[in-house]
Amino acid sequence: MPRRRHKFGVVQDDAREKQLRRLFGLRPSGEGRMGADALGDHDEPIELKSTTKEGVTTARDVGPHTLTKWREKYWIVGKGHQVGEKFEFEEIYFLSPSMLEEWLGTLEAWFRDNLRILDQVKELLRNSKVSEEDQTRLAYLVERGMTKNNPKIFMQYVREHGVRIG
Repeated sequence: MPRRRHKFGVVQDDAREKQLRRLFGLRPSGEGRMGADALGDHDEPIELKSTTKEGVTTARDVGPHTLTKWREKYWIVGKGHQVGEKFEFEEIYFLSPSMLEEWLGTLEAWFRDNLRILDQVKELLRNSKVSEEDQTRLAYLVERGMTKNNPKIFMQYVREHGVRIG
């Protein structure tokens, strides 16, 4: 997979992902940006994340469908710093889906609150002159557009719930 480029050069995440794959003998998944970053020995999907800060960026447009995918993935999260052309990991953690559940649950609660508001609006519309077709369309648009942009998982959570492997 070629590295993505932007006006400042190579995107660092790609190089870090390759470094994590090499460190742990993982294979590229071949699924592209929307799929798993790597596969383990038994084809288990693995999400690879790296950071130089105390928060790990996750993904754009995270919705309930994303949480479903994340509940099936293992995560490897590394924190470190850039030294010239090379990234040096200071700490690396492994998290299983069950180790991520508390964090995923907080995101899910946010979505649930929004769906509750949608249900209230739908109830009001049932008693109006808005067609059932338009009500269905509105529900689709809200559910489809209900996303969080790049929710962070904090290193404190990773340290408390994960297993240090590097």
